[in-house]
Amino acid sequence: MEPSLVRQAADSYEQVATSGGAGKLADLFAEDAVFHSPDGAITTGRAAIRAFYDGRLVAGEPLAWHFGRVVEAGDECWAELENDDGRLIATDHFTVGDDGLITRMAVFLRPPPS
Repeated sequence: MEPSLVRQAADSYEQVATSGGAGKLADLFAEDAVFHSPDGAITTGRAAIRAFYDGRLVAGEPLAWHFGRVVEAGDECWAELENDDGRLIATDHFTVGDDGLITRMAVFLRPPPS
């Protein structure tokens, strides 16, 4: 069974981010996409999302996480990001358009352990 468009978009995000393709992450977003960053800032449009990633991630340096649990519903997907020892570090919420591009993404960081 072929994965849904929303799951394909989430899987592509994971593959690009964890293989050092940080500079290509914005290509997964629609031109008018909205990105809610972990610090509460809202970024609108692929060009602005590219600038966000370019300012925070280094192309060629893979990020050290993988998706743990992933839940889909219609055009939405929640994915838990885990580090290599299985500790939950963040949750991403994706909304994906009919063309398979991310139209909205929100990132929620896990609070640091006390």
